[in-house]
Amino acid sequence: MTPKTLLVAAAALLMQFGAPAAADTYPARPLRFVVPYGPGGATDTYGRVVGEKLAGRLGQPVVMDYKPGAGGTLAAEAVAKAAPDGYTVLVGDVGPNAIAAGLYQKLPYDPERSLAPVSMAVYLPIMLVANNAVPVSNMSELVAYAKAHPRTLSYGSSGNGNIGHLAGALLNTGAGIDLLHVPYRGAPPSITDTIAGQVQVTFLSVISALPHIRAGRLKPIAVTGRSRSPLLPDVATVAESSTLRDYDVVSWGAFFVPAGTPAEVVERLNREIVAVLDMPEVRDRLTQAGFIVQSSTPSQLGAFVRGEVRRWAAVVKATNARPD
Repeated sequence: MTPKTLLVAAAALLMQFGAPAAADTYPARPLRFVVPYGPGGATDTYGRVVGEKLAGRLGQPVVMDYKPGAGGTLAAEAVAKAAPDGYTVLVGDVGPNAIAAGLYQKLPYDPERSLAPVSMAVYLPIMLVANNAVPVSNMSELVAYAKAHPRTLSYGSSGNGNIGHLAGALLNTGAGIDLLHVPYRGAPPSITDTIAGQVQVTFLSVISALPHIRAGRLKPIAVTGRSRSPLLPDVATVAESSTLRDYDVVSWGAFFVPAGTPAEVVERLNREIVAVLDMPEVRDRLTQAGFIVQSSTPSQLGAFVRGEVRRWAAVVKATNARPD
């Protein structure tokens, strides 16, 4: 056998056995969970809870890496361009993984093709909360006040392309009002400015809003989904407290890796993340924080994302939303 023939044979063996061997030893070093927003928000919370338990199951640390900005697309881009080896995981959500495709004209990644789905994790109701000085207590009063005082109310969100951004745009379109959008780099600064009165209202996840509502620093106006939150059962939904009967905005969270990650690695991550989400202590912890826990197969998540991309593209077009 000639040296050239030996080289070709060796290459063939590597192609045949290299990927499974890598999968068999996975993981051999710490994993990086990339979060599209700053610490303390809903995405960080569910990612951290899952990461803590996943580290124990995999025998490797899970390091949280925060990359806020551009509606979460900076983090998604970083993961899409990372090595497809299973060590870089996007703690994703509806913003960078669905809304961004319709919101940004030039997106440096494709939510459907650049990121491989691993598992759904949570659904999360959104709340509209207000500064205590705003003279409204429900959605009908807010709409009436906004119409009587045009362009005097501003609303905060966790960033351009975030679910809160689109929730406000839908509210403006459906109610015929003009709340001014003020994007922040994550939930904590939007909370701070709403409490201080720099913005009058803001869209927050239930988990981010709840401590401030209970402490009396913010007042709840409405829940944006179809159902009331069991943690705040007295707070009506947007649909039931106003003329916006079709209004329904719910966020979600899921895990993704770079496209091209070996199927064996994706399957291992899916299996372990699903097992973590099935742990009673994890479910209880996330449920008490306001999440609805829901895992999935990679193919189920992929189909869901495709539907969400199309749904939110239609919302962006209907509301004429822009990244500001």
